[in-house]
Formats: sequence, C-alpha cells, structure tokens
Amino acid sequence: MAEALGDTLEIAFLYVDEQYRGKGIGRKLLAHAEDLERQKGMKRNLLNAYSFQAPAFYEKPGYTELLKLTPAFDDYAQSYFTKIL
Repeated sequence: MAEALGDTLEIAFLYVDEQYRGKGIGRKLLAHAEDLERQKGMKRNLLNAYSFQAPAFYEKPGYTELLKLTPAFDDYAQSYFTKIL
C-alpha cells in the first residue's frame, strides 16, 4: 500500500505472507513499484520499518536510513528510509 505525494511515493505497507518470504517476492514487488514510479516521473521513495519488520531488507536494494528512533515503542526501534530513483 502506497500513496504518491508530489514527486515522492510514500510506502505505507509492504507485506509478504510468512510462507512466501525468502523467495524474492518482496524484492520483486519493490522493484515493480520503483519501475512504475520512474515511468510516472517520480523521484524518490519514503518508507518506515520497525525493528521487527526486517529493516535490513530495504538497505539491500539501495535505501538509505534517514532516521532511527530507539525505542519508538516498547523495545522496538523505528527506521525511516529513502531512495532516490
């Protein structure tokens, strides 16, 4: 689930059911969204992930961590990422 705001796509949720994780589906979904954005002239992505949501997943395809709140709630950290397309 995502929303375009000006020239930026804010990704609210990217979810792959546990039984399908580790098969490249999340990476393909993210790459597909980026391809569509480029076609529409968008310039960047913005998203956030909590520490229990595998934030390292976003670093592999080139997302940069802008901010990390530790803790954000309970013992969980929240990281904000961006990627220039």
